[in-house]
Amino acid sequence: MTEPSDGKNEKTPLVSIITPTYNSDKEYLFEAIASVLQQTYPKIEYIITDDGSEHFPEEEVKEYLRVNSRKNIISWTILRHKTNIGTVKNVNGALRVAKGKYIFALAHDDIYYDENVIEDWVEEFQKSNSKMISGIRSTKNLQTGEEEYLPSQTQRDMIRSYSPHRLFMKILRGNIMSGASDRMCPRSTFISNLCGE
Repeated sequence: MTEPSDGKNEKTPLVSIITPTYNSDKEYLFEAIASVLQQTYPKIEYIITDDGSEHFPEEEVKEYLRVNSRKNIISWTILRHKTNIGTVKNVNGALRVAKGKYIFALAHDDIYYDENVIEDWVEEFQKSNSKMISGIRSTKNLQTGEEEYLPSQTQRDMIRSYSPHRLFMKILRGNIMSGASDRMCPRSTFISNLCGE
């Protein structure tokens, strides 16, 4: 694997994707990894960080990454903790080694909606100069095939119209943004706000 640059002054900045794991269902984990490897964005650093799982299929994951990574995955790393240190410390350890200008988190049991998600998010960051963006989570009922989107259209309209302070106060009473789709930040935001330590 090549050594990624931080991409700060480049037209196509490096993106770091972090997948934290702990006692993950192997099928879901490989689906998450596959959705990262299918991304069309041209410069991705991929970090999988395991929080002391009893059975983490490290060699299988390495082989899968070796066989299926395309040229846009310019590096991948697997971090392992001998014992469970908790989600915050697990993710913070990955943040410390991440070199991308933008950092996205993808849980071990989530997948990206399509192959253009990272490309779309980077475009939005570059257009808006935002400190954080939130996407829409789609969940599918496997029995009925029905899809549900969160936040709802009404909630999305509210998010767009509220002032930052009003939105913050609303979220304190009950978060309307999905944790599966609100972890996208420039590296500078993450690094200046490492939490829990």
